[in-house]
Amino acid sequence: MSIRDRLKRDISLRAVLLALVAIGAVPPLIFSGILLQRYAISERSRDTIQLEESAKAVARAIDSEFAAVASVLATLASLPALNASDLGLFEYRLRTVAEKTARQFELADASGRILIDTAVPRGGGASKLMVDGVVPAVDTRRPYITSVQRDSDSGNLYARVIIPVTAAGNVTWTLHAIVEPADFARVLAQPGVPKDWIVSIVDQNGTQFVRSHRNDQFSGRPLVPELAEPVKAGRNGTLRTVTLEGIPALATVADAPLSAWAVAIELPEETLQQPLREQLNYLVLLGATLVSIALLLGFLAARYLVGSMRRLGMLAHAVGSGNVVDPPASAVSEVRQLGGALSEVSHKLHDRSQELAQLNATLEQQVSRRTAELSDANAKLVAEMARRQESEAQLRHMQRLEAIGQLTGGIAHDFNNMLAVIISSLNLVQRRLARGNHEIGEFIDSAMQGADRAANLTKRLLAFSRQQALSPEPIEANRLLVGMEDILRRSLPENIAVETVLSGGLWRTYADVHALENVLINLAVNARDAMPGGGKLTIETANADLDASQDASQAIAADEVAPGQYVLITVTDNGQGMPPDVVDRAFDPFFTTKPTGQGTGLGLSQVYGFIKQSKGYVRIVSGPGSGTAVRLYLPRYLGKSDAAGDADPAAAATPVPGARDTIMVVEDDAAVRRLAVQMIQELNYTAIEADSGQSALKVLAKSDDIKLVITDVVMPGMNGRALADEIARRWPHLKVIFTTGYTRDAIVHDGVLDPGVQVIAKPFTLEALSAKIAAVLQD
Repeated sequence: MSIRDRLKRDISLRAVLLALVAIGAVPPLIFSGILLQRYAISERSRDTIQLEESAKAVARAIDSEFAAVASVLATLASLPALNASDLGLFEYRLRTVAEKTARQFELADASGRILIDTAVPRGGGASKLMVDGVVPAVDTRRPYITSVQRDSDSGNLYARVIIPVTAAGNVTWTLHAIVEPADFARVLAQPGVPKDWIVSIVDQNGTQFVRSHRNDQFSGRPLVPELAEPVKAGRNGTLRTVTLEGIPALATVADAPLSAWAVAIELPEETLQQPLREQLNYLVLLGATLVSIALLLGFLAARYLVGSMRRLGMLAHAVGSGNVVDPPASAVSEVRQLGGALSEVSHKLHDRSQELAQLNATLEQQVSRRTAELSDANAKLVAEMARRQESEAQLRHMQRLEAIGQLTGGIAHDFNNMLAVIISSLNLVQRRLARGNHEIGEFIDSAMQGADRAANLTKRLLAFSRQQALSPEPIEANRLLVGMEDILRRSLPENIAVETVLSGGLWRTYADVHALENVLINLAVNARDAMPGGGKLTIETANADLDASQDASQAIAADEVAPGQYVLITVTDNGQGMPPDVVDRAFDPFFTTKPTGQGTGLGLSQVYGFIKQSKGYVRIVSGPGSGTAVRLYLPRYLGKSDAAGDADPAAAATPVPGARDTIMVVEDDAAVRRLAVQMIQELNYTAIEADSGQSALKVLAKSDDIKLVITDVVMPGMNGRALADEIARRWPHLKVIFTTGYTRDAIVHDGVLDPGVQVIAKPFTLEALSAKIAAVLQD
């Protein structure tokens, strides 16, 4: 039968009470066991303390014994006969002391050769053996106690106490005293050391000199390894071990610091456990008696309570049937209280049943009314949400219209100015040519300047809109800044100092070199305008880890930049600074605080567009009167490509005069195509033209002289990208240059030129076209 089935069976109250009584007896037993355990721990702690104190006392007695012997030797060493080297007189005195003290003495020279031995009769000659321990005593010039030694003739154990005797600063003699185990008999009988404790006096190697138990068997033998190791290391301590007799014991070791000997005391476990065993027997007997008494009392109490519970059960059954009952009479207060509660419940249930009948009649009306109220509230909430969404949509629409209006107005204003210059200059050229006047150079220059300004404005708009075609490559920012120092200094007046602070171990980044140079020059020019009275421009580099707790925390939260590793370039000036409202609008197109005619308002917007297109982040930190810092974060490059800066941009290839290579121009706009052909012919090349990609393929199929194809990207039918792919498939040796004013997908993806693509942006000058053609043909 499973435990679950057993729990479903009826359990009598009598059994429950008896179980409670038995359970109630358990805590006292557990408490007694805990007390017994605490007692055992206390006794063991007391025994350990007594063991350690006794070991220390014996160790002090060992030092005292050796000190007494050393004191006698020191007295002998001070005798005038020895100082005068009168060995005859000194031997007489030495033998006299030996007879009175019943101890053997020796005199040896500094090399250890024994000259006098009181154990040998006078005139019998002294031993010529070298004595162990003489060398340490001579070297240290301090008393020395040897390890335990055994006499080869008698087999008795002994040790020597050796002191050096000095004269004129040199050791001339050594005096020895022989110490025997009998000298330590009183040491073993120290007060406070019980007779069943095993006391061993050992030398510095752990060899037993004298032992309180079974001395004849174990003296001269080493201690067990657990005790010998701390003796050799000079450590004191208590540990569990097994004696040489094989008895488990608690042992302690104490060293005698003056003599370097030690004492080991072993307390058998049987002696430790005897008091605990007696207490355990007493506890078991007491527990059995208490449990028996408790069970008897519990049985008697259960009989009475069972009867009371049966009466309560009858009352509960009556209450469950809906009857009103009266409380029972009982000597147990809890039974009386429970019976009274049952009686009170029976009355309340009767009253509640009548109230429920009345409540059921009105409940459906209350539910219907509350449902209607909730429906009205929900309809109002939905209407309010719709109104709020409509208001937010209108606000966003108005903000977009305002931005578009500002952008359109700025573009119209600047382009009108540029077109006015171009049209006026060309009109004057026409009038002068019609009169036969050929002095038109200044008007041509003005028209070219207006056209250049229009082209630069277009490039800035593309940069702001992140649609410029970038050609990124690995860049070492430190090398780039070193190469730009001269350009920056020439772009700024002499009253502005330029300082570069380059970080060591700077990571590489991946960006368009020329676009980054333009960004730095734009920032330098802005800094110049912010410091009309002079100042300092600082450009710093550093490695940066962007996360949600740093400089770009808000941008990361808004998904404007991804957290990670970046190369930081900071351009700082100590100029006028900007208030917060200007900082908020600094990147807006055509927004400028400069006087009319001194700025287009596209410089910082171009910076913003380039950095965002390079998957970076830009931040302005400024305040009125505190200068401005523009922080450029560009992603770290982890590839293996060579960094930018190795090639010299000024060393661009130039066309070879007289070269007659054939170049095809593919352009759907007739006017643009005609001018491109004339420019190529002006550069002394042979030009062939085609107005579409299909026409170009037909011409290429019939001609083998064409070395280069210059094609527009956006054309009806076959575009420039498709034409280049077909040329690469059919004529892999033929080179292609793309011309474009703006394109999104054909040769640019994610704002980056496709690998291997050569492009020249419209409008282009004759010089730019010449350099590009020469570079591609010579590649």
